[in-house]
Amino acid sequence: DFDDQESRVHFLRAVSQMNNNGILLLQHKDTSLSVVYVTQAFSDMMGCSSTEEAMSLMDGDGFFLSTHEDDRHLVYEMLKNRSGADGTTDLTIRKVTPAGNIIWCNVHYAFIDEFNEHYVYCTYADVTVYKKYEAQLQSIYTSLGDNFYKTDEKTLVRMQANLSKDLVEESDGTVEFSYGFEGHKYS
Repeated sequence: DFDDQESRVHFLRAVSQMNNNGILLLQHKDTSLSVVYVTQAFSDMMGCSSTEEAMSLMDGDGFFLSTHEDDRHLVYEMLKNRSGADGTTDLTIRKVTPAGNIIWCNVHYAFIDEFNEHYVYCTYADVTVYKKYEAQLQSIYTSLGDNFYKTDEKTLVRMQANLSKDLVEESDGTVEFSYGFEGHKYS
């Protein structure tokens, strides 16, 4: 049908003009995937020298193989159910570049049913830096907690006394007022 063919060409042209970090997949009835289009930004993120290299890397099983093995089941379930376990169409997963580098990505999956075909447009946001900060903060938090629990009782009592030295408490434990540095009463 000519109108469908013209619409498909228009659809693919619109996708090819997107500047975001994405990949368009065609989902076949047997659940296999074919790469239809890869943006230059996606190719760059994956460390590929061209979009053609990225397309060949992602085609067939490559889409799953370039996903970290611990995250593949999440992607598979997303594509199978067309939503994640939490009902959203977003995942945070790890992609593995051809050089073996791991990139943390937040991925939004847009499911498009057109021309009696099922497409999936995946938009990637590289969140590797945020994941590294998250790991550092978790390490600091764990270290602080460990140190707190190793502190003896007398030190904890002294710490509370220092923290509450200018506070006047009511009998119910609420603070009524405190004194500032110059002896002014604050309520």
